[in-house]
Amino acid sequence: MAALFIFDIVNRRALRRDRVFRDRTDDLDFLNDDQLIARYRFPRQSILDLTDTLRDAIERPSNRSKAIPPHIQVYMKKAMALLGIKCMIQYSTARLTCKITKPDGGMVENHYGPNIWKHYNKSVPFKNRIDTVITWLTDEHIDLVNLYFHEPDATGHAFGPDSPQIIEKVKAMDKILGYLLDKFDSHNLTNKVNLILTSDHGMTTIDTVNKVVDITDNVNMSKIQFTVDNGPIMQIQPSLGLIDDVVQSFQNLFLHISVFKKEEIPDHWHYRNNRRIMPVFLLAEEGWSITTVSETNFVL
Repeated sequence: MAALFIFDIVNRRALRRDRVFRDRTDDLDFLNDDQLIARYRFPRQSILDLTDTLRDAIERPSNRSKAIPPHIQVYMKKAMALLGIKCMIQYSTARLTCKITKPDGGMVENHYGPNIWKHYNKSVPFKNRIDTVITWLTDEHIDLVNLYFHEPDATGHAFGPDSPQIIEKVKAMDKILGYLLDKFDSHNLTNKVNLILTSDHGMTTIDTVNKVVDITDNVNMSKIQFTVDNGPIMQIQPSLGLIDDVVQSFQNLFLHISVFKKEEIPDHWHYRNNRRIMPVFLLAEEGWSITTVSETNFVL
């Protein structure tokens, strides 16, 4: 039986179909979680609620730092601490800095990679991508397919999760999912393919004018060698012997930032046990962003 992963389509929701989740050993009760329906004003009949059983199967999610790390975590079936991929921009104590800018469909582990893969091209219509996947599943006898959509993520980042634009985009992606399921039906794949929908992160509205913390305003930057990443999180490499001083500075000066030494990062985040994590980790309060004076166009 093949499997199809779909990334970034609609977080926690899908069209109602009885056979989306296959090989059930027990009947599953549907949730009555109306948050997404209320926020994006969906017609209820188009939404499939996730089940209590599925929610209970996940003890706790790992920390969602930025978009790309969770994607690769799902691809590779490993926690981010094991992969060492934590941010969009990274620093390694043993290797050069690397930057990942898009889903890495061609990544290889232990000399193994996908048999067929395409460079990501945002201009390819979503229905065309689905048609390609259907061909792979019917003609190529593929066992596993990863299908990525950059929406509604792109619209959410551009206009915010409470905007009219994101409401319309989520509705449009709901129709795209319906197109996929119709293709499954017409090609006799509904009972042959496990369909798994996943999303890399949620969203919240931010204020880039009134809710931005520039750490250079109050912290003595001579105590800091460099910073890594920005936006909802930041990592800091203090100067030699000054970790405690830097932590104390942030604890005393900033009300909307939580500061952790590396070893104090909560274990259930699966985030601290890697050499690429800097000695000091900053987490912004929801709706706030962290930056430095040199990062006027920080990434969110």
